[in-house]
Amino acid sequence: MDPELVATLTDFGALGLSAGFIAWLYVKMQHRLDQMVEKFQEQIDAMQERCDTRENELRSRYDAVIENYNTERDLLLQGVTAQMKETAIILRDLKEGVEQVGEHVTTGLAEMRQHYAVLDAERRQKGKS
Repeated sequence: MDPELVATLTDFGALGLSAGFIAWLYVKMQHRLDQMVEKFQEQIDAMQERCDTRENELRSRYDAVIENYNTERDLLLQGVTAQMKETAIILRDLKEGVEQVGEHVTTGLAEMRQHYAVLDAERRQKGKS
């Protein structure tokens, strides 16, 4: 401490010493408050860092889940699309088969009509004779 300041404080007696003591207490208290504010700010920064870390972890998990669902949806869509293509091919083949059967039935009916017409004509001719 400055000797001149000490001399000035002692010149004022007990009041000067009390004022010096109060000033010293103020400086010490201000120093202590500054340290507390600094520690508090460090705690807040640490809490914010932990919060940011947790938020990033949560976002990463969320992104992974969304990616998983997107992949699953895409695979399902591909499967459904492939199944629809296979079903369309099968339906086309069935349609062609039904058309062929229809043609065969039509041909068979025509042949049967001709055959029965011949039989009918023979029976009529036998009936006339």
